[in-house]
Amino acid sequence: MDIKPFIPTNIPVSYKDEQMSEMEKEKLKKVAGEMEAEFLKIMLKQMKATIPENEDEEKAPGKDIMTDFMLERYAEDVSKNQSMGIAKMIYEQYTKTYKK
Repeated sequence: MDIKPFIPTNIPVSYKDEQMSEMEKEKLKKVAGEMEAEFLKIMLKQMKATIPENEDEEKAPGKDIMTDFMLERYAEDVSKNQSMGIAKMIYEQYTKTYKK
């Protein structure tokens, strides 16, 4: 199977010759972390959906909302601790196109 690179090869030369400022690098790190957290949140919600509900348990009002908040917080914490490494891969892949 042929896997194409994520970054297009037809990037204008002027773009490749630029350097990222420190502020741009920090913004990119932040956005990459947010993207990782969002991905993890979706993954955790899908994983939770596979767990059968306990029919004997009463359904508390707001339980679903609180569970969503909990999963969102878990995803943010995992992303901040860089334990998955997705944000790092996004950052490195994007900065490859810039001059070092």
